[in-house]
Amino acid sequence: MAESKDTVETQEQSPPTQEAEPRLRWGKREETRGGRQAGQQADGGSPLGSTSLSDEQRALVDQAVLEAVAAEQAKTEDANQKFLRVQADFSNFKRRSESEREQQARFGTQLLVGELLPVLDNFERALTTIPEEVGALPWTDGLRLIDRQLRGTLEKQGLKAIEAVGAKFDPAQHEAIISEESPDHADDEVIAELRRGYMLHDRVVRPTLVKVAKNAAQPNRG
Repeated sequence: MAESKDTVETQEQSPPTQEAEPRLRWGKREETRGGRQAGQQADGGSPLGSTSLSDEQRALVDQAVLEAVAAEQAKTEDANQKFLRVQADFSNFKRRSESEREQQARFGTQLLVGELLPVLDNFERALTTIPEEVGALPWTDGLRLIDRQLRGTLEKQGLKAIEAVGAKFDPAQHEAIISEESPDHADDEVIAELRRGYMLHDRVVRPTLVKVAKNAAQPNRG
């Protein structure tokens, strides 16, 4: 009988058999799954535990999105305006540069032409003061030929003489050296050219030195 009691106590203290272990694991999985489902129900049935937005929250989100879009549109518009201004500035700079190059091409020879004008004056004075007795000599023909060649070369560069005699005095083209009372001419009419003036294209290189008529009895001829 003593042996029988010992056997029973040994059986009661022995570890669970292999058949009991799967049942224990299954029970734990059931408990875990049950706890997860309970948590989902507590969170409103959403698998990720998220909650739906209220109308007020949706309105706030929509307003934030609209404000962000408006801010980006404003940035884009500002960038476009800056680009247009830069493009306009570049176009203006390009036009100014082209105009300056054109002006330099047209008037780049102005300094040289101005230096050659006294040479033209000396040729003109020399040819008008040649005595008649030597006017037919070959060297006088050479002077006339040089004068014509020099004037022709300068005219190709845009040089032209200013017509003064008979015109009304123009301070932009004429420089009055002397005035003279003359009943036969209008007041401020140019009656004599003392030194020829010239223009290079549409710019005065040197004004004409003139004598101007004064006639108080006649009005200025416009």
